Amino acid sequence: MKKLATIGKGVAALFAINFAALAVVGVVMASKGMLTREKVGEVVKVLRAPPAPSAPTAAPAETGPTSKPAELVPAPITLSERERVVAFVRTQLDAQTEELRQRQAMVDRARQQLEIDRAAFETERKAFHETVDATTQTRRQAGLRETLKTYAALKPDRIKALLAPLSDEELTEVLVGLEARVRAKVIEEFKTPEEVTRLQRVLKLIRDGAGAKVAADTAGAAPTP
Repeated sequence: MKKLATIGKGVAALFAINFAALAVVGVVMASKGMLTREKVGEVVKVLRAPPAPSAPTAAPAETGPTSKPAELVPAPITLSERERVVAFVRTQLDAQTEELRQRQAMVDRARQQLEIDRAAFETERKAFHETVDATTQTRRQAGLRETLKTYAALKPDRIKALLAPLSDEELTEVLVGLEARVRAKVIEEFKTPEEVTRLQRVLKLIRDGAGAKVAADTAGAAPTP
């Protein structure tokens, strides 16, 4: 209510100011002969006339509680549209399947090539080792032949002294390579228990790996401890 009273006072003051201003303007114009007394009276009547009633405004119609907007229902898909969708999906699936098949084929080819390369590498590695082994064996045989020629010119006790630092395998090779007569004399030089034990071990290697001939030649020549 206080707010409405304040607004009313303001409107009244505004009308009073406008009325005073118009009165002054009317007096000035009358003094200069621009406005007659009759016209001034008409203006005053107009200002004092009550304002025309304003047209009543229609009250907003009361509405019920706000309802949620209706959900948009998609239009039903026709048979032709469904067929197009199914055809499109099938096309995409076929394309993906073909791509996967091609990738699998590439993987299979790569795996096959890897197996081929691995087999080729294994063959080359085996051939290389066989070549190295053959070369090494050839050199060992050549060196053994030279060694045997040297031993053949020595006395049996000297040969035994040269054989002492050798391993059992090397000693076996030398004894197998010596002539039966020379080998028998060298074996007779193994006299101490340690030498006899080693000789028996070496003779067993000879029997196992050098053939019946060498075994027969050395069987009766080995002394007992």
